[in-house]
Amino acid sequence: MFHLERTPSSKQGAKTPTGKAKTPTSSVSGSKETPYRLRRKIKQKLSKMKNDELSSEESDSEKSSEDEEDTEADLKNYFTIVSQSRSKTSNHMLSKLGRPMLSMEQINQTLAQANDSHAKPRKHLLQEHRSNFPKWIALLMEGFNLLLYGVGSKIKLMQDFREDFLSKYASVTINGFNPGVTVQEIVTTILRQVMGEDSLVPGLTNQVERIREYYTQKDADELFLLVNNIDGSGLRNSKAQGFFAELARVARIHIIASVDHINASLLWDQEQLKVFSFVWINATTFEAYVLESSLEPLKNNASATLSSLQHVFCSLTPNAKKIFLLIARYQMECKDSPGYIGLSFQECYKRCREAFLVNSDLTLRTQLTEFLDHMLLKMKKGQDGAENLIIPLDDGTLNLFIQKQEDG
Repeated sequence: MFHLERTPSSKQGAKTPTGKAKTPTSSVSGSKETPYRLRRKIKQKLSKMKNDELSSEESDSEKSSEDEEDTEADLKNYFTIVSQSRSKTSNHMLSKLGRPMLSMEQINQTLAQANDSHAKPRKHLLQEHRSNFPKWIALLMEGFNLLLYGVGSKIKLMQDFREDFLSKYASVTINGFNPGVTVQEIVTTILRQVMGEDSLVPGLTNQVERIREYYTQKDADELFLLVNNIDGSGLRNSKAQGFFAELARVARIHIIASVDHINASLLWDQEQLKVFSFVWINATTFEAYVLESSLEPLKNNASATLSSLQHVFCSLTPNAKKIFLLIARYQMECKDSPGYIGLSFQECYKRCREAFLVNSDLTLRTQLTEFLDHMLLKMKKGQDGAENLIIPLDDGTLNLFIQKQEDG
């Protein structure tokens, strides 16, 4: 009644035209990943990244250590390399040109022979200043002091004023543009050449007081001080300006000074300006600074030496500074003594021990070694075998250094 046929089951493989059974494939199971597999892949990636970082750090540390070693080697070999390297200084000198160099006198002669188109205007300007000389002497006699300012050298103008109006009075010309000028030299000149005193009282303060006492007397003559460049390098300190202020207090001492520095007014405070009673006079001459510039090399050498000395002096200990000043003062006191060869070591030790600066000769030698290393001091043996100490500086520079240290 019923006709039944058996159909192939889906579980059994269907036959292909060749007669072989077709094997079913599961596409879902092959493309889908389980959580376990995902976690495993993430762990592998993290471990790989960690290994890469470690390897990079090791390579960087190796490179940095190599760089540090190279730098240390370069630093150690720097002075060796520099000492072995050849100097690149050029050997092209003026002497190789085959032309003789002109001396300062020849240069001045050549300049004097040159045609100066401004000679007549400058001469006319000097004549105008000379017409004011009666006014200048009147101001001086009324108790004022004169301060000349302006462009140009004022030496000739002040010399003309001295010849025309001060020939009857005692006068002293002071060249402040000379770096070697000192207050002691000025005081000695006034005492010996003006006041005529053969024996001088000891001490600069006592000598200045002696000058003040002499010119405060009723029968004392007038004294005129002509200071070319009162703002010069040798007088540009509080001690020198204080000295001039003390003399300006005396009614019979008159000061005629000139300045060329643009900041010269900063040399004095209000109290000193009150004492000086300066009358500022425009004395523009447009004259060349021939004499002032002739001392420029000396000025540069002295300033350079003084600057280097102060730089080294600041690095010393307080006791070392006092020992050096002790030797310097002794050298300045004995500079005029014939046959002076320096301060003997034993005398220096005696003076330093009395001043409680050292407690043994070994300590003194240690301090002196520092001076010798910096070329501040020289030690020479005399004919008797004694060691003598001397400072290898000229008297002007050394005296200026002592004054600056005393001024503080």
